[in-house]
Amino acid sequence: MNRCSCCQAAAAAEREAAVRAAAEHRARVAEAEARRRAQGALLRKRTRKGQPVMRFRIDKLLGQLQAEAGA
Repeated sequence: MNRCSCCQAAAAAEREAAVRAAAEHRARVAEAEARRRAQGALLRKRTRKGQPVMRFRIDKLLGQLQAEAGA
């Protein structure tokens, strides 16, 4: 089916925008996954006696409270 050049250009622009949006979404997801992985590694740390290190848990809670207070 032959389409006019303006329709083809519009369709190409839509495809390009969809590809760009998908790439941005993948980048955001990868960034969030890396952030979660790093946070999980901190929360899994243990002392020599096997107790969880509280510093990272307290820092996370403090950050959440500050973000909540600021929002």
